[in-house]
Amino acid sequence: MNTSDELGELADALSKAQSEFDSPKKTKTAKIETFSFKYAPLDEVIECVQKVLTKYGLCITQCPRADTATGIIVETRIIHVSGQWIESSLWFPYQERVDRNGVTKVLNSPKDIGAMITYGRRYSLASILNIATDEDNEDTVPRSRERKAPTQNELDNQLKEYLGMIHASKTLGELSDVGSKIRNFADPVLHHSLKEAYQSKLDELKELGESEEHPKESAISNWLSRLENSRGNFEELKQVAIDFVQKNPEGKGKKMDPKMSAAFTAVYQQYMQECDN
Repeated sequence: MNTSDELGELADALSKAQSEFDSPKKTKTAKIETFSFKYAPLDEVIECVQKVLTKYGLCITQCPRADTATGIIVETRIIHVSGQWIESSLWFPYQERVDRNGVTKVLNSPKDIGAMITYGRRYSLASILNIATDEDNEDTVPRSRERKAPTQNELDNQLKEYLGMIHASKTLGELSDVGSKIRNFADPVLHHSLKEAYQSKLDELKELGESEEHPKESAISNWLSRLENSRGNFEELKQVAIDFVQKNPEGKGKKMDPKMSAAFTAVYQQYMQECDN
């Protein structure tokens, strides 16, 4: 979260406004497989806060923007008449769908992006104003989806399997596919071992990409080197990502290679998460 240097007047006005907010009406129903829940749509959230915010000299701005090929960012800012402000940014990844042929399709059409922006604005606005927009009901989650924690033996076997997949990866694309599988590994200590092995293999493949006669691998290796040089710098990483999309490694007017895009995205997201931490 970013803020202006001074917050006194804004904090006083916002605390008074929050005490007068009505709960937004939950007029919509979301259905996910076998369960459903009610939620307040964006227009209801805006309606329940707009007049109160204005009363205390507050206004809201929301600016969505593309985060390269990975998703969108919604920046929400509360501004006080004094000029004081607070701002929050939330990143929402593009959703994916597997078609009948087993091909994964990224949902990034104008219609999909429009829906994501509305979704992002609703959650961002509710979050920064501390408003509940969804039902908080444990019964909405089906008991059949509860999972037992894996045993240590199961974790060890999975670790060996993933380490073998990492070491067997011959291209950055293959390694990226493995990375997407290990991202949510259950044990944090063992996950650290996976991350170290992944990083070591990533460094190895980037070096090979410079010397072997594989144009695509060499091209992505150059982009990964730019990411590495910008590691730890949030703004520089974003600029590299923007350049990557604008200067398509496959050539102007051509469709970007999915594996190349996946390899870049995996490293980019890892470094961006490091900046957040």
